Amino acid sequence: MKKNILQIVTVMLLILSLVSCQTANTNNTESSTQASSKEVMTSQEQNEKTESTETEPIETEVAETEEIIESENADLTLDSPVKLVALKGPTAMGLAGYTAVLQSLETESDISDLDMVSANSAVVDYEIMTMPDQVATGLIKGEIDLACIPANLAATVYNKSEGKIQVAAINVSNVLYFATNNVELNSLEDLQGKTIYSTGQGATPEVILTNLLSKAGLTIGTDVTINFYPEATEVASLLQAEDGAIALLPEPFLSSVLLKNEQIHVALDVNELWNEYFPNDIDENNGITTGVLVVQKDFAAQNSEWFEQFLADYQASTEWVNQNPAAAAEIIGEQEIIGAAVAEKAIPNCGITFLKGEDLKSTLSPYLEILATNNPELVGGELPEADFYY
Repeated sequence: MKKNILQIVTVMLLILSLVSCQTANTNNTESSTQASSKEVMTSQEQNEKTESTETEPIETEVAETEEIIESENADLTLDSPVKLVALKGPTAMGLAGYTAVLQSLETESDISDLDMVSANSAVVDYEIMTMPDQVATGLIKGEIDLACIPANLAATVYNKSEGKIQVAAINVSNVLYFATNNVELNSLEDLQGKTIYSTGQGATPEVILTNLLSKAGLTIGTDVTINFYPEATEVASLLQAEDGAIALLPEPFLSSVLLKNEQIHVALDVNELWNEYFPNDIDENNGITTGVLVVQKDFAAQNSEWFEQFLADYQASTEWVNQNPAAAAEIIGEQEIIGAAVAEKAIPNCGITFLKGEDLKSTLSPYLEILATNNPELVGGELPEADFYY
């Protein structure tokens, strides 16, 4: 009996021992699993942290680059809109490239090379006007920041505004030509005994014509007759209608006539005659100054960086117009300055140029002196002071 009891106790102890071993193994397995899980999580966290750390410098570099770009263009960005005006005609034609970019005009020719920075860094309100008096009033009142106007009008506005504007560039030289209908004209001396149809009485065309005829030894009323008409269109009509007619006609009216009548010919270039009798030591090709760019003096001073960029853009625009007359004519026609066909023919003879700095002053100053000597009212009563020149 005692022997049986001892055997039972031994079996029970053996069972308890086996259960304890299984429990220990289970606990060890769970601990190992938890440890592995922690190691995996730690590895993922480290990878995420590494990726985050590697990304931050790239984002920082991009931000710094953007800040640098913004800093470089800071002086070019204007808070207020810029009012830019051009009188309808040749004074507006040199802006065709600039305004094509400004107004996002579509053309058959590629204008992607025209990177007009100033047009993209300010709101430029561009308007083409037809009345010189309207532009003059806007400049005097300070309502217009930049304007392309006749050279003598610039001097007049300067005097009437008490020096509030400056001339920054010459944008048009000569636009006047002697044209004939089926008659030979090789020199001014050939005008002896002839009648000239012209526009511009009391204005710059009369001064130019009077001075040239005087230099050629011809007296108006005795040796030659001048019939003045208010509008260039009237002169153009007379030139087309009369066989043997002689006219002093400006572009683009001249090109319009040339396209309509094969008997009309350009006889004499007034700019060549002017440079012969009134030589310019600085630039022998630019004596007569038809149009200029003017700017409000305060505007130029307060926005100097932007304005200098605008001048560079404008010069690039004039060069593009002269080099691409067909494409420029398309834009000029779309802006209703003149028809595209007439514009394309007229551009080479419209004197579209861009002179600034010392070349500007050396060309414009003697021209204004001649105008003032003949008729002081053409320049506003007196010649502008030195600060007239930007």
